[in-house]
Amino acid sequence: MKVLAYACVVIGLAVMLFPLGKTVYSTHQQEKLMQSFDVMMKESSALENYKDLNQTFLSQQAEPTMTEVALPTSEQTEQKKQDKKPTIDTNLLLGTISIPSINLKLPILEGTTEQNLLFAAGHLTGTASIGSKGNAALAGHRNFKYGSMFNRLDEVKVGDSITVQTKTNTFTYIVDQNKVVLPDDTSVLYPQGDQSILTLITCTPIKTATHRLIVQAKLKEE
Repeated sequence: MKVLAYACVVIGLAVMLFPLGKTVYSTHQQEKLMQSFDVMMKESSALENYKDLNQTFLSQQAEPTMTEVALPTSEQTEQKKQDKKPTIDTNLLLGTISIPSINLKLPILEGTTEQNLLFAAGHLTGTASIGSKGNAALAGHRNFKYGSMFNRLDEVKVGDSITVQTKTNTFTYIVDQNKVVLPDDTSVLYPQGDQSILTLITCTPIKTATHRLIVQAKLKEE
């Protein structure tokens, strides 16, 4: 009789708890789906911004070199004085990036707009935050002035260190790989498990920008 009583109690509890367990499971699945949706939206934003880099890089390459610039007339000079110089919203400032092996230090701005990349490296909106798990991507121009912007990024080697200083922390990354890819190769933005990755993106060759030079580094464990 005792066994039967215990069995009845267990069955009764199971019947009572089943709806609760079902609700908990359902809530858990909903949260997972919402997280997946958030990731999808961020990746979609990142991919769109990555594609937009093509036009940004090409527009920079289209600018004339010093040997191609004609001397301005007095009227053009006066007009140039009247033109408003481009300015940067300091609220977009995220921090700085330093690569000692190529003597580089640049500010980092949020967004990879053409204007931002005139003055700084730009964080590709939609990719991971600097220092967090995931793949944080930074883009920068290369131009004809030696040592300027990401001009010497091709000299960075595996094992080199990259330091990113934000408003709240300092992160050190160690270069893991560098490669050249086609402009539509979005695999460079993919996360690598639960690792913290920093991806640097620029155009190559400098004069034609037909490909992308990629440098990837992993966050150094303290």
